[in-house]
Amino acid sequence: MKQMYIDPYKRIMGYSPTSRTPQSFQILKPVLFKQVDVYCCLFGPDLEDGILGCGDSPHEAVLDWDTQLQERIGSVREGDEVAEFIIRSLS
Repeated sequence: MKQMYIDPYKRIMGYSPTSRTPQSFQILKPVLFKQVDVYCCLFGPDLEDGILGCGDSPHEAVLDWDTQLQERIGSVREGDEVAEFIIRSLS
């Protein structure tokens, strides 16, 4: 799955998952980055087709991302390559 390019200076490096970090984050390894005042977590080719979560901290962004991911794979549209890839990866 192609991942959207995120400027390395915006990326959050060294995020340490905790026991509360969703397993989906550890398996899929989405990109964490900071956009102005908001932390974002993205998996996919771009902001429109990918799965995006945001929050006031990296952990909140990861939790929001997992919520968005669960909603997306819970109602997969035909031809949704990102959701189909995730379902295969998490199986």
